[in-house]
Amino acid sequence: MTAHAEYAPSSLYLTVNCPGWKKQSALMPAQAPTEAIIEGEAGHAVAAAMAMGQIVTDDAEGVTEEMIDGGHVWVEALEGYPAHIEQRVNMPSIHPTKVWGTPDARQWAIETKTHRAADYKYGHEFVDEFENWQLLAYTVGSLDEVYPVWRDDPGVTAQMTIVQPRFYNAAPVRTWQIMTAGLLHYEARMRNAVAEAEGPNPRIISGTHCTHCPARATCSTFAKTVMHAIDFTGRPDPMVADADQVGKELVLVQEFIKRLEARETGLSAMAEGMIKAGKRVPFYSMKQSEGRVAWTMPVEVVEMSANMVGKSALKPPALVTPTQAKDRKLLDSRVIAAYSDRPKGAFKLTRDATAARKFNNG
Repeated sequence: MTAHAEYAPSSLYLTVNCPGWKKQSALMPAQAPTEAIIEGEAGHAVAAAMAMGQIVTDDAEGVTEEMIDGGHVWVEALEGYPAHIEQRVNMPSIHPTKVWGTPDARQWAIETKTHRAADYKYGHEFVDEFENWQLLAYTVGSLDEVYPVWRDDPGVTAQMTIVQPRFYNAAPVRTWQIMTAGLLHYEARMRNAVAEAEGPNPRIISGTHCTHCPARATCSTFAKTVMHAIDFTGRPDPMVADADQVGKELVLVQEFIKRLEARETGLSAMAEGMIKAGKRVPFYSMKQSEGRVAWTMPVEVVEMSANMVGKSALKPPALVTPTQAKDRKLLDSRVIAAYSDRPKGAFKLTRDATAARKFNNG
């Protein structure tokens, strides 16, 4: 059995937006995992272990205090009713054999006919809960297991929850909710997209989804879109005059920037691979960066040396976080609530996913 389904829920957003992406990607060599991916997998493993009731401490190899703090956010987000953690789910209604996956967590409350699929994201890049195709696929497959008649019951509620403790410009726990009719609509779109991808001539469609597509460096459709973006930035347009024009052009500019960044990362990966293989890439070379300066002697030796001149090399003591204090039962929860707060950040211009979708479709 392979580690991932041919159409994994995590990549269904690509299949829905560009049915031909998989055939394009089949021409690309496998890419080694980046440091960000490795760190994300470690943080994910810590959160999963904590959700299953295991005790995790930051003295374990590869585990950081930040990972444990994120795990607490994940555990708290799942409170309310029992959760199935990291259990495989098949999605035969999307494709009989080629779509399956392992949700981070899924919960079913039979009393209220509410299903929640939750995904833990340890990275810093924003992950939208709105129209999250990964969670939609998990929901369809899971409901087929726990409530097979859900398609005939208009009263089923589907909740899609993203838990992202390290994205600081939005709430760390965000949920999008739809009812049976909405879920049926998205199920049909996923099924049709996979069917087209399996066909002889699936469409290649450029968009913001290209950002994480493995084929972005070799896709001719994407390359043409990027060239159009570069051309767009140089147009001598008159100054925009009203709010409607500002909003529409800002959407276009931001979408073009995302596509340019996706093209850049794809080409950078290809260039690195070519140089490592001994090929010459004009204008570029590989240079090794320097890491942070680190002590090579034990703490005691460094501190003793500083003490000899009347100083100290140790950091001043720091409080544990309010979440850690709650978990370790160091203080009463009422005291923690009285002594702590989650401050609000500055106002920041944020793109409205629903409004943007209406604009793109209109």
